[in-house]
Amino acid sequence: VVGRVNMDLTCVDLSGCPEAVEGAAAVAVGRQGAAAITAEEVAAWAGTIPYEVLCAIGPRVARVYTGA
Repeated sequence: VVGRVNMDLTCVDLSGCPEAVEGAAAVAVGRQGAAAITAEEVAAWAGTIPYEVLCAIGPRVARVYTGA
């Protein structure tokens, strides 16, 4: 994450990720194929707890629920 968080928008530096192209999906928390990023991991990187990470995701961010 780079720069400042602006309301419910965040800038992410993908310059070190050559497979990231315009229009491709970017997963901040969740699973895509065999790769996964958990709220616990994000919280550890941010020096906080998973609850705070999840509560900080604004209501305008689309959610996709799968499984049971």
